This record gives sequence, C-alpha cells and structure tokens, in this order.
Amino acid sequence: MSKPLSTKDKKDTLRTAWNIITSGAEWPFLPEVAVIPGRRFRVDWYSETLKLAIEVEGMVYGGRGGHQTVSGYESNCEKYNLLTCLSVRLLRYTPKQIQSDPHAVISQILEVASQ
Repeated sequence: MSKPLSTKDKKDTLRTAWNIITSGAEWPFLPEVAVIPGRRFRVDWYSETLKLAIEVEGMVYGGRGGHQTVSGYESNCEKYNLLTCLSVRLLRYTPKQIQSDPHAVISQILEVASQ
C-alpha cells in the first residue's frame, strides 16, 4: 500500500496541474471558483467562457482525507450534479494522471473546449 500524500505533495501536484493546463491552453482558467450560486462548493479550475470545470481529485492513497469519507463523497456527488444542472462541463483527473501523462490531459481538455 502506498503511503499517504503529504500536504506538500498535494500542493505540488496542484501547482504542476496548473502549469500544465495554462501552458497548453489559450483560455483563462481561474483557480478555486465558487460556480454554484448560493453554495460554498468550489471547483479547482473554471473557465466561464467555456463553462468548463476541472477537478483534481484529492484522494490520499492509503490515508483518510475529507473527501474519502462517506459525507465527503456525497458532497462531491452533490456538487457534480449541481454543475450538470447548470450546464457546466466537468473533467476530473487524479494527480497521478496529470503527472504521468500531462499531454493526454491537455489533449482531452482542448478537445472538450473545442466542442
């Protein structure tokens, strides 16, 4: 079993994701945006022009993070469903996907953005 990601590891993963996404895209993604009116839910990155949200799932392998609890999982499901109700498209990635194949991540984001 892998050891849990430290807070520094998670921040580095998010920073890496931000650099990958912004260098491969020609539109502005804003970080930590509250997209859903009247709710405290935030998405990791959001482009209002494209109505496209990107989430990097914060799973802590081998440990217990807030989003790994039943209530955390249910909260994420509620957020994702509310985004769908607002016609916001959502792409979800793990830190491992971003680190191991950033080109595939960028290609997929660009493909969805062009639709």
